[in-house]
Amino acid sequence: MTNKKEEKTAEMQITKLTGFDSIEEMTGWANTLIEGGFLPDAISLPEQVISIVELGKELGLSPLVSLNNLHVIAGRPVISSSMLGALLKRTNVEWIIEEDFATVDASGGGQDKRTTYKFFWKSRVDGRVMETTHSITWRQMEISGYTTKHNWLKYPKEMMRARCLSSAVRALFPNILMGMYSDLEINDIAAQEGFEELEITVDEAGEIKLT
Repeated sequence: MTNKKEEKTAEMQITKLTGFDSIEEMTGWANTLIEGGFLPDAISLPEQVISIVELGKELGLSPLVSLNNLHVIAGRPVISSSMLGALLKRTNVEWIIEEDFATVDASGGGQDKRTTYKFFWKSRVDGRVMETTHSITWRQMEISGYTTKHNWLKYPKEMMRARCLSSAVRALFPNILMGMYSDLEINDIAAQEGFEELEITVDEAGEIKLT
């Protein structure tokens, strides 16, 4: 029977990545995670574990956070859309949803749906509180060819939230994603390129997850 000290040591070994003397040690660590049932079903090889964790290090993520929020879709590494808000707050960028699938007048006549995020942060130059907004409209997404897809038809409000936030992060805070796509962005792009569209689920808190 293990004591609390041994359990704590085992926990630390599970979450570390640095300090290995060989690739065999790293592979053994990865196999421990796989066999222990810590990981999503899609991660089944030690090479996947090591690659994802190394990528997560570039984004400042811990190993287990990386393994649960970084994925590979259509051969490309992507980050979970649900992580973007947390990554912004970690860099001291606050945000609110100012418009949530709101009905607005369209520029060309008629009506449209718009989602808007508002962002606040303190300038590193003079300490002023900065703020800006970023919006997308349903018509923009329609022109891009997304709105006829299954996920958009089933969860239009949630998809607009997720795509507005990822678009804002890419445009305003590029240091967050470091050129990576979010999972929902690449899922839409991959579907247009002939890959199978992955379905999403939305929990009670409104969080989107690919299934």
